Amino acid sequence: MKINDLVPLIQVPENAKNVEFSGISNDSRKVKPGDLFVAIPGYKTNGLLYLNEASQHGACAALVEREAAIEIQKLTIPIIPVDNIRKVQGLTAAHFYGWPAHRLRVIGVTGTNGKTTVTHLIKHMLSKAGKEVGLIGTVWIDNGKTRERSERTTPDSIELQRVLAEMVNNEVHTVVMEVSSHALAQERVAGIDFDAAVITNVSHDHFDFHHNYDNYLTAKLSLFVGLDPGRKSQSYAVANQDDPSFEKIGQICRVPIVSYGSLESADTWIQKVERRGFVSRLQLKIFKEQGQITTRLPGSFNIFNVLAAATVGYQEGLSIEEIEQAVEEFPGVPGRYQEIDCGQPFRVMVDFAHNPAALENILKMAEENTGGRRIVVFGCEGEKDRLKRPIMGKIAADNSEIPILTTDNIYYEAVPQIFADVLHDLPPFLRSKILIEPDRAAAIHKAIELARPGDFVIVAGKGHEEVLVRGSEHLHFNDVEVVEEFLKGQTINATNRNIQ
Repeated sequence: MKINDLVPLIQVPENAKNVEFSGISNDSRKVKPGDLFVAIPGYKTNGLLYLNEASQHGACAALVEREAAIEIQKLTIPIIPVDNIRKVQGLTAAHFYGWPAHRLRVIGVTGTNGKTTVTHLIKHMLSKAGKEVGLIGTVWIDNGKTRERSERTTPDSIELQRVLAEMVNNEVHTVVMEVSSHALAQERVAGIDFDAAVITNVSHDHFDFHHNYDNYLTAKLSLFVGLDPGRKSQSYAVANQDDPSFEKIGQICRVPIVSYGSLESADTWIQKVERRGFVSRLQLKIFKEQGQITTRLPGSFNIFNVLAAATVGYQEGLSIEEIEQAVEEFPGVPGRYQEIDCGQPFRVMVDFAHNPAALENILKMAEENTGGRRIVVFGCEGEKDRLKRPIMGKIAADNSEIPILTTDNIYYEAVPQIFADVLHDLPPFLRSKILIEPDRAAAIHKAIELARPGDFVIVAGKGHEEVLVRGSEHLHFNDVEVVEEFLKGQTINATNRNIQ
C-alpha cells in the first residue's frame, strides 16, 4: 500500500506520496522494514524520541503530531505531520486492514463495573443461538478460532484493527467488545462504527487519568455520541435507567435507546426476584414479553448485568426462550465473583473489585449470603487514582468484620504512601479494625487462617490477573491459584491430623 492511499485521512507531503508501506507500528523496538511508524506522544515517554531507532529498524516514514513536526531534525525517512495523531493512527490502521469493522456487527460495552460479565454473557447468548461471535475484553481476546489472554481492556488501535481483520478472515459475524474510558479518550476505537453501544453504570474510577467525574463520564458517553444511523442503519443504544448517566445519554444519542432497569417504565424491567443463595430467579418483561430467567451470578449488581445482556440478546433477534436457556447455562467469568470450594467450611470468593462501587457491591452481596463474618483482602494500585484510596478503605472497614489491607500492583510508588492514603481520615475505631499485611500471598493466607465455619472470605482487586507489578519486576501471581494452593494444603494437613 502507498502512503498516498491514505488521502483523505491525512495530507501527504510530496516526498512521501509514492512510499510503499507494509505494516504499521508505534513501538520502535518492534518496527519491521517497510513499516509506517507512528510517533505517539505517551504519558511517560514520547514516540518522537524514538524516530531514529524506528528509522534504523527499517521504518519507511513516520506520522508525527503537527505541532511537534517543526522541531524534528532532518531524518532519512519522510515525516508526515498530522492533527490528532491518536485518531489518525486508528483510521490509518483501519484503512490498512481493509476497514474490518464495516464487515462485522460490532457491539461495544462500556461502564465502570460489569463490562466483562456483560460482554461474556452476550457472547455466550449469541454463540448458543448459532452465531459466530468474537470477543475483545479484559480477560480474553477470542478471534473466532483462537483465544489468548488480554493485556488491557481495549487494545491499542493498531492491534485492535489487526484482531478485527482476523475475525473477518475467520468468518466471525458479531464481535462483542469492552470499551474502556481510556480507549475512548485515546481514540483507540477510531475507525470502528458500532452497531450497538451498551452502558452498565458510571461511578468513581480512573480519576488519575480523567481528573474528575465529569471528564470520566464524557469519555464514557463518547461511545454513544459516535453511534451514527447514517453508517449503521440498525444501530441502537442500551442504557441503565437506574444509573445517573441515563439522562445524559438521552440528550446526546442519535439512535433509538433501549432501557433496562427496576421500574416498569424501562423496556426491560424486573417484576420480581426470588433468591436462594447465589441463585436468583428473575421474573421480567422485555418489551412486554414475559420471561423467567435463572442466573447463578450472585448479588443484586449482577442482576443488572443480566438485564443488560438480555436486552442486547433480544435486540439481536434472540427469543425469550433462547435468552433464558443461555443465562441459566452461563458458566461465569474467571476472576469475577469466582467462588473457590476446596471442601472448607466457609466461603471464599475472588473478584476483580478494584474501585469503590465494585468493592461495596461484593461486600453487600457477602452480607446477604452469610450468617458469619466477612473477611476481605483488598488493596489499591500504585501510581493510580489516589482519590479513591480512602474511599475504599472506609468501605472495607464499614462493610466487613475483618478487613486486611495488602498490596496490589505498586509500580514505582512506595507502599507506605499507598497505605497512608487508604487509611487517611478514617476514624480511630475503623482504622483499628484494618489489619495490614504488605505481602499479598501472606494476606490471603491470613484471611483463610482467620476464617471460621460460616464466614465469607473475599479476595478483591486482581481477579483474573496473573501478574503482580513491583517496580520493573512483573511477577507471576494469581489470586485464585494462591487461594486454591493454600486451601488444598489446609485440607491435606487436616486429613493427616485425622489419620494420626
